[in-house]
Amino acid sequence: MASKKAAGNILHFNGVRLNATGSGNLKQVLKSQQNVNEFVMVDFPLLSATDRELFTLANFKKQRAQFRFGTLVLGETFIISKIVIFARPVESGYPQ
Repeated sequence: MASKKAAGNILHFNGVRLNATGSGNLKQVLKSQQNVNEFVMVDFPLLSATDRELFTLANFKKQRAQFRFGTLVLGETFIISKIVIFARPVESGYPQ
């Protein structure tokens, strides 16, 4: 979690780790504030049982981001028990 004094920093979102099971393909997208920009991540084929966590690389640089996920085909299901988003500060802000 980002500290309050780093609230305006530019962050590099470089990956997402999920513990997910289900059927179908899980679509993953990182979006900026007010959906101005987005980074479409690689689709992940879900399995009904697995003993490993999914890690998907990303390359998204913004002040804030939202992680959206889901399936597109009717009848596909998923269960997510853990989400970890990896981010690090790279700049203190935008030039004035």
